[in-house]
Amino acid sequence: SFEPRAQQAALRAAEARAVATGRRDEAVRAAAGPRRETRLRAALRRYDADGDGVLCREEVVSYARGEYGVELSGECLDRISRLLVKEGCKGVRVEEMQALRIAVGVAVDQARRRAKAEAPA
Repeated sequence: SFEPRAQQAALRAAEARAVATGRRDEAVRAAAGPRRETRLRAALRRYDADGDGVLCREEVVSYARGEYGVELSGECLDRISRLLVKEGCKGVRVEEMQALRIAVGVAVDQARRRAKAEAPA
């Protein structure tokens, strides 16, 4: 009689633990979203030299240099503009800042790979 009740209690405890863990994970994810958006907005404001709310090509170059220490090639800038600048817009908006971060990261990785491939063995 004691053993089945103990098993049921253990099962209920495991279920409660799973629910609590899931809720904790949801809360952590929800809290991370606003922080990332705040960081992206801050980066846009930091590099938006003319204050128009978007990063033009020159400001994207400044962003890449300041945040990653990399000089973007014209080809890379063209690709970023083609992919991230919406038609009729003057530059990269805050909504595309995460994608800009990724695009610059890819450019950094490609530059490293090129340098490694070109280095004498």
